[in-house]
Amino acid sequence: MRVRAAWMVLVALCASRVEAQPTGTGAIVLKFDPSVRDAGMGGAAAASFWTNGEASWCNPALLGSVRGIGYDYSSTQLVPSLADDIFFRAERFRIGEFGIGASFSGEPSDRLGFARLDYGTSEVPGGGTFTSFEDVDTWAVGADLVDVTENILRAAHVGDLVLTRTLGVSIGYASKKVRVVLAPSSVLPEPGAELSASAPVEVLDRGLLVRFTPYEGGRWFFQRDAMPEHGNFRFDVAYGLGIQNQPDEQVVFPLIPNSDPIARFTHHGIALRASRRMADEFRDTTLGWVVGPYGEYWSVSVAAGRETESYPGTGGDRITIEPVERFGLEMELLDLVAFRYGYLEDERGQISGSTLGLSLGLQYRGFAGVRWDFAKIPQAEGLAKVERHAVVAFVDGIEIARALRH
Repeated sequence: MRVRAAWMVLVALCASRVEAQPTGTGAIVLKFDPSVRDAGMGGAAAASFWTNGEASWCNPALLGSVRGIGYDYSSTQLVPSLADDIFFRAERFRIGEFGIGASFSGEPSDRLGFARLDYGTSEVPGGGTFTSFEDVDTWAVGADLVDVTENILRAAHVGDLVLTRTLGVSIGYASKKVRVVLAPSSVLPEPGAELSASAPVEVLDRGLLVRFTPYEGGRWFFQRDAMPEHGNFRFDVAYGLGIQNQPDEQVVFPLIPNSDPIARFTHHGIALRASRRMADEFRDTTLGWVVGPYGEYWSVSVAAGRETESYPGTGGDRITIEPVERFGLEMELLDLVAFRYGYLEDERGQISGSTLGLSLGLQYRGFAGVRWDFAKIPQAEGLAKVERHAVVAFVDGIEIARALRH
């Protein structure tokens, strides 16, 4: 029976985690990061401050760096060697400027995106079909406290401060509402409701990001007294902390006596990034139409992270699963093409292997742009690697307004 086949795949997903999922946990959809860019870097995303908020699923503090309006759509066929109709798809919107950013996916309106883990269509005994799935609707906000403070003081004509060139401290908050629909009541022991659907469960995420720029434009941070010229080398370091799924909640089904706990994930990450910004003359005369005012000749980013999964235990203690170690590398050229490599080690999920990623993009003077992302990630031993695809776009209204003024 097709229903049983779908459940077998579901069990395989829980056991192998297709990026580390524990057995017997609720709301599997919360464990998938929609960002294909991050997947290509091994999922080491907690401190990736340069991604314009794309990694905010695991750390909402990263939204403090959003500029303009962003959009991304991703699609991933899961466990293709076991089933051909199980997909994770997500559509997200972001908006931000002046150190404050927000992300929307299904909240506050269904028109603002979605995130769905679709288990495919199953046959119902006695005829007909049924689709089981997990949905999560989320909104999130993040703020770079240093950037926000400087913009307020600048608007009050207190002065033109430049502390953000050296330091950034961001915080973030996210709300996620998840609903799981498993099967029609006709295949369950106790009839009564049309669907075996859980009540919506809300969990909260919190994040922190600290960025430090010790060297830029030929000067160390304690020597800066003026803005550096374009075309100079810059080096950044960052630490990120993301805590997903607080407080401890459970997915409860009205027709099934059991309830499944939702895992809490804690992400620690560090990142190092070296880049060289384009010289004004090169940007204006050679590639001015395909790069923005913050364009870079090249950048190299290295990230590492540890992801810890835990559940409530007896006596106030928590049950902690063996951590997942993540590593990532990204090399980008002229804001147009990027190559990514990563590695993840998950002993419990029996996942150990490399990830690969590629991006091809095009933009116009930093006003708007579009990018295609590809990633290939490992699964549990014996399963083929999964391919992920995404389209990312942005429009920066502030840059357009500045250009019109001049």
